[in-house]
Amino acid sequence: MTTPVPHIALTVGPDGEQLTGELALAVSPGTSADVQSRLIDDVLDGPLSDHARALGVVLDAAPARFTRGLPGKDAEGRVRFSVRARVEGDRLVPNHPSNKRK
Repeated sequence: MTTPVPHIALTVGPDGEQLTGELALAVSPGTSADVQSRLIDDVLDGPLSDHARALGVVLDAAPARFTRGLPGKDAEGRVRFSVRARVEGDRLVPNHPSNKRK
């Protein structure tokens, strides 16, 4: 059996200040959070850095910090993650509701 190839879809919002998308990644059951974070970093680093560069900013955190798990799996059985970021000054920062100050 072959491992499904990761799927990454990222879109810059019309204001040029928001980045949203989804990542689908093959993660084996029982994979530790540390290993899962490293997998996300490896897969998402290039595309996220490319978008940051296109926006004229740099990443403020490791790629895994820009993701949050989504319920369910995609059609190929990959675990789904939302990807959200916003531009703050000269940096692209994670932008998930749990990151916002209360």
